[in-house]
Amino acid sequence: MAPGRSPPGRRSGSATAWALPFLPALLLAVLLGTAFCHRTAAAEDAPPPLVLAGEAPSFALRGHLARLDDTDGLRGIGDVAHSNAFRVRPPDADERNYTSGAIWYRFTVVRTPEMPAEWLLTIGEPFIEDIRIFTPTGDGGFRETRLGRLIPNDRLPLASRQHVARIDLAQTTPTTVYVRLASRNEIQFMAQLWRPETVLFPEARLSMILGMLLSISIAIVAVYLMFGIWLRDATMLAYAFYVATIALMSACHTGTLALLFPAMGGNSNHLLSGFGVAGNLAALTVMWDRVLDLRTMFPRIHRLYRFVCAIALLFLFAVPTPWFPALIQPSFLITPVVTLTSLTLAIIRLRRGNSGYLVKYYILAFAPFLVFSLFHAAEALFPSQVDILSVRYIGNAAMLTHITILCVALGHRIALIQQGRLRADAEVSATRAAMHAHNNFVSMLSHQLRTPMAIILTSVGLLELDQPGNPRTARIRGAVRQMRDLTTDILADARMTEAAETMAVEPIELLPVLVSLLEGRRDGAARVFRQNFDVAAGVIVDGDRTLLGVMFANLIDNAIKYSPPGSEIRIDVTCAHGAVAVTIADDGPGIAPGEADRVFERFYRSPAASSYPGTGLGLYLVRQIAHRHDGSVSLASEPARGTALTVTLPLHRDPQKPKPARLHRPHLIPRFYRGTSDATSL
Repeated sequence: MAPGRSPPGRRSGSATAWALPFLPALLLAVLLGTAFCHRTAAAEDAPPPLVLAGEAPSFALRGHLARLDDTDGLRGIGDVAHSNAFRVRPPDADERNYTSGAIWYRFTVVRTPEMPAEWLLTIGEPFIEDIRIFTPTGDGGFRETRLGRLIPNDRLPLASRQHVARIDLAQTTPTTVYVRLASRNEIQFMAQLWRPETVLFPEARLSMILGMLLSISIAIVAVYLMFGIWLRDATMLAYAFYVATIALMSACHTGTLALLFPAMGGNSNHLLSGFGVAGNLAALTVMWDRVLDLRTMFPRIHRLYRFVCAIALLFLFAVPTPWFPALIQPSFLITPVVTLTSLTLAIIRLRRGNSGYLVKYYILAFAPFLVFSLFHAAEALFPSQVDILSVRYIGNAAMLTHITILCVALGHRIALIQQGRLRADAEVSATRAAMHAHNNFVSMLSHQLRTPMAIILTSVGLLELDQPGNPRTARIRGAVRQMRDLTTDILADARMTEAAETMAVEPIELLPVLVSLLEGRRDGAARVFRQNFDVAAGVIVDGDRTLLGVMFANLIDNAIKYSPPGSEIRIDVTCAHGAVAVTIADDGPGIAPGEADRVFERFYRSPAASSYPGTGLGLYLVRQIAHRHDGSVSLASEPARGTALTVTLPLHRDPQKPKPARLHRPHLIPRFYRGTSDATSL
């Protein structure tokens, strides 16, 4: 067997394990597919008339309907009323239809003499777009009443969550009514005749329940969005989007949106419903992908979920097109398949013992939706045994249970995150205390070292008076200055670790600072400083005076240290685009191309600079201080041709601060290097 190849038995087992989560989902898909494709054949040539008698508040039209399919949607009432193409729908027929044409229904009503003449016809589902009701006028003609979501609620004579029309049964003889339905959404014809005085209470009660569900959903979306943004939690944001799509679909499909926005009509209900359906599938896949960590735990299924999410996003673009009705049915099938697959994967993770509390909460929260999906499928397969309204109530109860469980999960998650933050804050406080103690010790030690170094320098000065030109005193002075430079750099480096807290930011005029630093550099070997300040004197930056002093002192001292005696050091200052650029260039040995980035590393010293005194902290501190001031450092160098370092800092923007007078500056000022001055002089 070749190395790296799995045995055949093991490969087969792996494939079986990979396909296992999809088996329940495929079973549900077959069940729902059968439900959507289910059609019941016609049983009779003419349905029995609906007889209105007794004390019942309403009478359902189920079992009294005949149907005619108008595939092109062009047939009128005159043609339909004389058509023999109507087919009777049996009492257990409950059809869901997607058609680009129209569907006609016909029913006959007979009222007994003791029954009232005026009735209200309610038609669902509430999201049907175009409804036309034709009632006979007695002279062979028909009176047309137009309803549907294409017409805003405020333009209807009877505005309601459902579609409501008055039916006048003045005669006790049979009255035949024709209903034409057309919609780009699902068409499910559920109709009842109500006594006018009895329809208000059940409609108001159901509207109140649906309004409460919508309010709870909106509150959940707002809470999850707020905490998702605050905690930067992609799972919470995905769930907020998921609940928002459910709320949007529910508001469109139940007619609640028409009550909230009575002036809304036209294509708005169809578009919002389509965005809810497609967005729900996309949010569902992203949410489960994050909850189950599919990228790590099930990488193949993770890629499959990403593909499903991409398809759902394509559905969003297809909503305004005529092809969306053909695409919506696959999305209705994919959604429960994704849910069941995700629940199966969650159970697999629980059995492996590597899942957190969030997976358990999601399993518990989505279980009611699985039960609702099964009832929904049973309603379509066996409509005579399952009541439609009962299934709707089950769906609302499932949604409430789902939201309640996930609210508990949210509270638990926030509590754990808060506990983690408290522990992190305690650790940060302890770390800061240790850093403060360390920095205080370094500062105390550095300041204590300055006193003996000052005494040594004073003694060296006295010795030089007695023995001028003694090389030993020159070496002592150089060693002391090197120790002072090291102490200054260590202090600056220690301060950088807590610069965010200790930086004393103030407006600083830059040019006098540079001139002061240049005038303080003198030595026996002369260097010429050529200043090219191509700006006015009022160049002001926001910064820490001490740290900026360390940065510019290191740049100038590096140029002096590495340039040969008598050479020229150029200092250029320019302003452009709200920033000031300070360039310090020398004619020294330059930096090799491979070391251009490394010279900014802490304690790094080039092999070519080993003969020069230094600590390896200078350019590191320059870059760190520039970054602390929202600036940058760039380097341009060629071997044997010198180095140019440019520091760019943002200008101070204070329109109320007066500009100082223009600085008088000589074009050429010879200066002599006398060692690194104290950086705190800035």
